[in-house]
Amino acid sequence: MRQNPVGGRMPVGDSRPIRRCTRKGHPPTDGNRRRIHPPRHSMRPAYLTLTVFLIVFGGSSNVVAQNAPAGNYRYWSSNWSFEAIDLQALTRRIQSLGIPVPVRLAGKADINFDVSVPWNALRTAEAYKFKGTFAASNLRVDDVLLTSLQADVDYAQGVLKLNNLRGAQTDGKFNGSATAQLVPSKDFQATIQATNFDIGAIANLLQKFELIPAERPIRGAVSAAVQASGQVDQLRSPEMWEIGGDISSQNVTIGDSLTYSLAVQKFQLRDQRLSVPDLRLTASELPGFYLNGSAEVPLDGENEFQFDIQTNDLPATDLVGLYFDSPKRVLDGKLDLQAGGKGRFTTPGAYPEFEVDAAVASPSIRLFGVDLGMLEHDIKLTPSKIQIQPRRDDAGASDLQIQNLTADYAVSEQAIELKDLDSRIFGGTLQAEARVIRSGDGEHRLNAEWTDISPRIRLPTPVSSVPLTVVATTSGTVQWSVPPDHIDDPFFHRGTASIQVAPLRIGDETAGDADIRLAINDQGVDLNADANLFGGRVHVETTSPMTASTQWRDLPALLAAGQITLADVSIRRLTSLASRGVSRFDGRVSGQIQLRQTVEGPWAADSQLEINGWTSGNQLLSRGLRAQLTAMAGGIELSSISGTYAGGQLQAEGRWSLQPGPRLINFRLTRADADRVLLPISPRADQWFGGMVSGRGSLVGNGDSLTSVRVTGSLAVENGETFGFPVGDAHTSFHGQFSAAPYRWAVAFPSINADLARGRVKGRLEFASTSSGRSGYHMDSRWRATHVEFESLLSAYVGTSTIGRGDLTGDMTLTGRNIHSLRDLDGEYRVRLGGTDATAVPGLSAAGSLLGASSLAGARFTSGASTGRISRGSLVIDSLAMSADRVAVTAAGRVGLENRQMDVLTVLSTGNFTGQNQLIASIGTQALLDFAFIGQINRIVSDRTLVFELAGPTRDPIIRLLPAETLQANVRRFAVQEALGLVIADSIIFD
Repeated sequence: MRQNPVGGRMPVGDSRPIRRCTRKGHPPTDGNRRRIHPPRHSMRPAYLTLTVFLIVFGGSSNVVAQNAPAGNYRYWSSNWSFEAIDLQALTRRIQSLGIPVPVRLAGKADINFDVSVPWNALRTAEAYKFKGTFAASNLRVDDVLLTSLQADVDYAQGVLKLNNLRGAQTDGKFNGSATAQLVPSKDFQATIQATNFDIGAIANLLQKFELIPAERPIRGAVSAAVQASGQVDQLRSPEMWEIGGDISSQNVTIGDSLTYSLAVQKFQLRDQRLSVPDLRLTASELPGFYLNGSAEVPLDGENEFQFDIQTNDLPATDLVGLYFDSPKRVLDGKLDLQAGGKGRFTTPGAYPEFEVDAAVASPSIRLFGVDLGMLEHDIKLTPSKIQIQPRRDDAGASDLQIQNLTADYAVSEQAIELKDLDSRIFGGTLQAEARVIRSGDGEHRLNAEWTDISPRIRLPTPVSSVPLTVVATTSGTVQWSVPPDHIDDPFFHRGTASIQVAPLRIGDETAGDADIRLAINDQGVDLNADANLFGGRVHVETTSPMTASTQWRDLPALLAAGQITLADVSIRRLTSLASRGVSRFDGRVSGQIQLRQTVEGPWAADSQLEINGWTSGNQLLSRGLRAQLTAMAGGIELSSISGTYAGGQLQAEGRWSLQPGPRLINFRLTRADADRVLLPISPRADQWFGGMVSGRGSLVGNGDSLTSVRVTGSLAVENGETFGFPVGDAHTSFHGQFSAAPYRWAVAFPSINADLARGRVKGRLEFASTSSGRSGYHMDSRWRATHVEFESLLSAYVGTSTIGRGDLTGDMTLTGRNIHSLRDLDGEYRVRLGGTDATAVPGLSAAGSLLGASSLAGARFTSGASTGRISRGSLVIDSLAMSADRVAVTAAGRVGLENRQMDVLTVLSTGNFTGQNQLIASIGTQALLDFAFIGQINRIVSDRTLVFELAGPTRDPIIRLLPAETLQANVRRFAVQEALGLVIADSIIFD
C-alpha cells in the first residue's frame, strides 16, 4: 500500500494517476475536489452531511466554467477507491489552500467512486461526473458525534445528489436525501427523518442565544421529520433557509428539572420568519400540567410578531430552577396562565412596540418565602404601562393579597424609569418610583413609601419540617441610591430606611412591635431598633464601618460595635413558637449581648443571661439561673451555668459547635427533687420518680446533626420511688437520646441498685416518647426485691400503719404504652412472704377479733406466697396464701393504686397447722384437686373457718363477715388456692 496525500491508503499497483489542477498556485490533488463554503452550525443531520460532502467534493465551485459545448466532452473514466481518509488532515489541506472550514471535523471515511474527467474541459466544473458511495464511522462535527454516516453520491452537470442518506448517533438514527446545484451556485433541497437524536445540538443553540443558562445541562432525545431548501451560497446562514416539518422530544431535562415531552407540529421558517402554529409541552410526573402555544417571530429583527400561550399547573419552581440553585426559596407553587401578545420590532436595539394581555391564576404561590395568596388577576402590558387587577369585582376579591397595581414606565438606551407606581397589596398601600441606569451617567435610585402592608412569610426551622409562618404589618419609607458600576460595593451606597412593625405575629403568637432605623453612607452601616417582643423589651444598636474595598459579605466581619439588651422576655411566649401551641413553660429572660470582632472569625457575641421564675406547669423548676456564654460563627462556648434547679444546685460548662467539631456540655446536679428533674421532658415526669437526687453527666451532639443530642451519666437517689413503689437509696447509670426534628426522646436507667427496708432491690427502667406526635409516653421496667421488710413496704406504698414485721422476696414487671395515668400501666408480680407477723397484714388484726381475742396473738406466718397483676389502675391479687402454726389465710381481690381503696375476699382458718406441708405433700397435689377431698382437707387442717371481705381505704379497711349460707361455697373456692399456694409456692414460683 502507498500513502494517500490526504491520509488514506491506495492499493499497491493502482494505475490511477495523481491528477494536477492547472490553476496557478494550487498543489496537486488526489481526486478530491475543493469545496464551497458550508454553514457553520450543526443543528441537523442533513446539514452535517452536506458539510462533509461539500468539503470532500465541492472544490470546483470556484473553478471558472468554460464554454465548451455540452455533449462534445471527451471523458477519461476510472474507479477511485480510498480507505480511511483522515478528515482532519483533509481539513488542514483545504485550509492551506485558503479555503475556510467553519466546523471542526474528526474521523475517517471510505470512498468508492466511478469518476469521469472531461479531457477537453478540465476547468469546466459542471462537466465532471462521479458516482459511488461514501461511508464514515465515528465522525465528529463540532461537538456532535455520529457513529456512522453513509450515502450514495451522484454528481453530474453541476448537481450533487445524496441518495439513500443514512446515519446513526448512539441510540439515534436518521435517513433522507439531499440535492444541491453547485455549479453554477443555485439552490439545495434536503429531506431528513431523525429518531432519538441527542438534543445536544439544539441545546447548544438555545444556550448560545442565552435562552437557557449554560451551566444547566440539557439531556434528552429529539425526533424530527424536516424538509429544508435554500441557496447554496447561504448554507452558512440557516435563518435564510426555508424549513418545515415536525419535531418531538422525549425525556428532556434541564438541570434538575422534571422530565418533559415537547411536540412541535408543522413549524415553518420562510423569508426569515419562524411560524410555530402548534406547540405542546407536558410532563409525565405532573399529569395535570400542559403548555400549549403558537407564535410568529421574525428573525431579521424588524417585523411584526405575535404569540399565544395557555398553561395549566405550570410548575413555577422548575421554571425558576433554570436560573437559581435553590428555586423553592425563590418561587414555589403552580400557575395557570393564558396570555396573548402582538407587536413589532423596530430598529435594532430599540424597545419593541407591543401589547400583551394575560390572565393568571393560582391557589397559592410564594415569592422569596412571601405568600402571595390566591392569584386571579388580569395583566396588561404595553411599552409604557403595566396594570394588574383582580378578574372579579365581587366581595371575594377583597381576600386577595394583591388587590391592584398600576405603574408607568419608560425604557430607553440610557435607563429604565418606573413612575407613579401605585398599588394595594397585602392589605396596605405602596407608592414608589425608581430609575435603573442602562448606559451613560447617573445613579440607580429608589424612593418608596408604604403603609400597613402585611406579607405572610414562611421560614424553615431546624426543629420542625413544618415552616414557621411570620406575618409583619409594616409601614415605612426608603430613599436609596447607588452608581450603576458599584451595586456590589456597599461603600458607594447611600440611603436611609425607617420601618415600623406593628404587630409582628410569629406562628399563632403575637410577638410584639418594633421600630427599626437603618442608614448607610461612606462611614458605614448603622442599625438601631427598639422593640416590645414576647412581653419584654429589646434594644439593638450596631455599627459597621466600611472602606472602598468592602464587599457585602464582609459586613458581619466588620461589626465594630453592637449591643442587644433583653429585659423580662417571656419564656412561655418564646417556647410556644417551638411547640406550635400553648407552652407549659414560663419565666423571664434578661441580659445583655455584646457584639465584637474576633481574630478567629468574623464576629463574636458575649452574653450574660439570667432566667428567673422558670416553671413547668405550676411547678417551679428554677428560682434563678445565670449563664455566661460566647456565641461565634462556629459555635457556642458555654463558660458557666449556675443556679437552682428542681430545688437543688446546677452547674454546667462546655462547648457546642454549629459546624463539624466538639459538641459537649458537662453538668452536675446536687440534691434536687427527683419528681421535678425530668419535667422538661414530660409534664407527667413527676409520677416517674420521687426522692432526693444527685448526679453528673454529659450532653453530646451526634455526628453532624444539630438537632440530636445524647446524654450519659450517673445518679444517686435518697428515699427514692418510682410510680409510687419505693426503691430506697439507689444509684444507677443513665443514658438518653433526644432529637428535635422529629421530636423524640428516650431515657434508660439500665442498672438500678438500691437498699430498701433492710433488703435489696435491683432493676432497670426505660422511658420513651410516643410516635407520630401522640401524647403520653412508653415505659418498661423489671424489678427484683430480696428480703424487703414487709411493714416498711406497706407503709410506704399502701399507706397503712402496721405493728407487725415481715419480709418479702420476689419479681415484678411494670410496663405501659401511651401512658397518661396509672390506669395505663400493666404488670405482674410474684412474691414469697417469710417471717410475717399477723399484725403486719392490713385488716387481719381486726378480723382476728372475730375468732377471739387471743386467736392471732403472737401468730407469725412462717411461709406464704402471692401472685398478681397491675391492670387498669389497680393491684389485682390473684392469689395470696400464708400459713402459721395456728392460722392459715387465703385471699384474692383488688387494691386501687390511685384511690387507695381495697376490696379483698379472705378466708381465715385456725387450728393446728404443724406438719401441714408434709401432710399435703403426702396426699399429693392432684388429689387435692378432687372435689371429694375438700371436706376432708378442711377437717384435717382447720378447726374454724371465717370468710369475710376487707373493703374501703387501705389505712382502715372495713371488715364484713359473709352470711352463713355462702360460707361453704367460699371455703371450697379458696381451699384449693390455699393448698396449692402452700405446696407449690417454694417449688414452682420461687427458687
